Amino acid sequence: MRKFIVGLMAVGLLAVTAPAMAADRGMGDPLGLINSGAVLPFVGAGNILDGSQSFLEVTSPVRDNLGLHMFFFATNCVKGPKSVGLSQTANDVDVFRIDNFDPDTGFTNGLVGLASTDGSGQVLVPLESAIHARVYWVTQDGFVRVLEPISLDHFEFRGQFIGGGLFDTGLTWNPLRTGASFFAPLEANGFHTTLLLICPTQDIAGPQSSGAAFPDDLASGFGFPALIPVPVGSGQSTPLQGRVYNDEERFLRDFLTTCNCLTSTSVTALDAVYSDPDPGFGAPFGTYTEIETTGIPTDSGNAFTGYKAIRVGGTATQGGVDVFGRLDNANVLSQQGTRTFNTR
Repeated sequence: MRKFIVGLMAVGLLAVTAPAMAADRGMGDPLGLINSGAVLPFVGAGNILDGSQSFLEVTSPVRDNLGLHMFFFATNCVKGPKSVGLSQTANDVDVFRIDNFDPDTGFTNGLVGLASTDGSGQVLVPLESAIHARVYWVTQDGFVRVLEPISLDHFEFRGQFIGGGLFDTGLTWNPLRTGASFFAPLEANGFHTTLLLICPTQDIAGPQSSGAAFPDDLASGFGFPALIPVPVGSGQSTPLQGRVYNDEERFLRDFLTTCNCLTSTSVTALDAVYSDPDPGFGAPFGTYTEIETTGIPTDSGNAFTGYKAIRVGGTATQGGVDVFGRLDNANVLSQQGTRTFNTR
C-alpha cells in the first residue's frame, strides 16, 4: 500500500477520483442526458477558492429548448433577484462566462439552476428536452477544472406512473450521496489539498411547500423529481462527519464539520493530522478519509457531493500540477459495509 502511494505521488498524482455506484437513489451519471433540470456550481472573482472565471457549456442534442432558463443562487443557496433566458434549437450549443453573466445578481460564486420557464420568467418547469451541461473553471494560475452537473433526473431513466395519482421517479440520477471518500498526500513540501463541497438546500430542490426553485410534484407526476434524501431546509447546513486513516489502514482521527450549500475547505481546516508527518500519530505517506452525513445507521440524513483539488508547485506555466476531480461517492451504509446487496 505504501509503495503504491509513494509511486502515485512520484508520477504527479495522476489518479483522478470518479463516482462510485451503490444501492440508493443518488446514482451519478454526470455526463448523461439531463432530464427535468440541472444544478451546476460556478466559481469566479469572489475567490471561494482561487478561481477567477467560470464558463458554462450547454447543448440541446435531442430537440429544441426554446424556453431554457437560468436561476442564480449564492453560495448559501439564496436565489438571486434575476433570472436569464437562453433559447436553444436542436443540436445547438452555447458557451459563455457565467460568473459575471449578470452583474446585477452580485454572485461571482454559487450555483446556477437550468430548466425551462412557464413564460413568466419567475417559475421553473421541467426542460422541454434533454440537455448536456458542464462548467469549465479557469483558475487564476492557469489551470482548467471541469465541474459536472447535478442532474435532477436522467433522460434515459425517466419515472413512470404507478397508479392512484402517484408518480414513481425511480432513480434520480444525480451525484448527491450520503457518503464519499478521498486520498490526500501529506500537507508538506508544496502539496495542498482542498475540498469543494456541494449540498443544496430546499431553496433549490424540495417539496412544493418549501418554496424550492425546483419543487417536486409527486401527486401529478408533471413536476420535478424528488431528491432522496430530501435536502436540508432553507438556511440550514448539512452536518458531516469524517474518519481519517493512514496509508496502512490505521485509524487516526475523526472530525465533525458542515457544508453550507457551496463550501470550500482545506483538509488542514478539518484536522491538523493531515499535516502531521509523525509516523506514530500522523500520516507521512498520505491519508484516506471517509466523509459522511450524520443520521446513520439509518437511511436518514442528507446528501452531498464534492470535489478534491490537489496542488503542488507553481502555476500552469511554471510546471505546477493541479489534480481536480469529484470525490468517490457512496451510500453511507455501503461505505461502512453495513448495507447488504440489493437492499435499500
